[in-house]
Amino acid sequence: MSEEYITLDGLCQQLSISRATGRNWLRLGKIESQGIDTAGQMYFTEEYVSNLKQSLETGERRSLRSRRNKRYVSGKGLYDRYVSDICESTDTVKSLVDKLERQNICVTEMVMRTLLADCALKLLVSSGEITVDREIFPAYIDGSLTIGVWSALIDDIIQDKKAALSWANNNKNLMDTNYYYQKGEDVLGLLYMSIRDAGSRKAAGSYYTPTKVVRTLISDVTGDMGSRISEGGKRLFDPCCGTGNFLIQLPDDIELNNIYACDIDELSVQLARFNLALGRLSGRRHVNVDEAIWTIYEHIERRDFISEYRNDSECGGDDKKLG
Repeated sequence: MSEEYITLDGLCQQLSISRATGRNWLRLGKIESQGIDTAGQMYFTEEYVSNLKQSLETGERRSLRSRRNKRYVSGKGLYDRYVSDICESTDTVKSLVDKLERQNICVTEMVMRTLLADCALKLLVSSGEITVDREIFPAYIDGSLTIGVWSALIDDIIQDKKAALSWANNNKNLMDTNYYYQKGEDVLGLLYMSIRDAGSRKAAGSYYTPTKVVRTLISDVTGDMGSRISEGGKRLFDPCCGTGNFLIQLPDDIELNNIYACDIDELSVQLARFNLALGRLSGRRHVNVDEAIWTIYEHIERRDFISEYRNDSECGGDDKKLG
């Protein structure tokens, strides 16, 4: 079969549906094959599958959002133990997860990034870093709202602005949310874990540590620890940082120059960078913000600690590891 053709199994994999659902859609005429190869297998063109996937993501093909296709939403649920009991955004995340379940939304990576970027923008507003008098997400995407140095961090999370705006416009009820910034609360991490499929998390080895446990483990990093780290030429390193919950719990006297972290999940790293930047820069007027964000980009990386940091000298030798 030519490489531009996709089998039914391939289509099901790309759409995150079971083979049984794919065959049922064929039987009901909801999808159509483009032919049958010499081996008797039906096939679909790459263009057809790409268009079908896009129509599912944007909500144009709502007829395919059957409750029979549980895989789009299965394994999702509020991971409320991740944040503290006083987190003011827990109910907001729960409400969003409930809407995704009820509407059987296809939560692709693009959809996750759209919802997470919307959350990040609203955390900026809540923290007082930016002000806005209209819907923030479309205003940012169309360029009518400028957010300065924060745009690089937000753009990394969104990636495909055109697709994100199209989906947001078709699902406005899912963007009608309010998130509240509280120092030390990883709202983005809570949202990410709650809307990401549990099977995907397990396959990637993503097990995020609850805030209560994080604060207990990090309790010894207090007092004059910051000065002792600086004077001793040591650094703090989180080898599996996730969305940065350990990083945002660190005392402020530990300078950014001495904080390092990595993770294998690209989106987690992008969220960790934003979290650390917001926690360290929000409300501070005597900080070189450009320099601080550049430092965060250099120090928080997408890497595999096990395979790339075998030599202790690469992560500082005497560095104190978190987690």
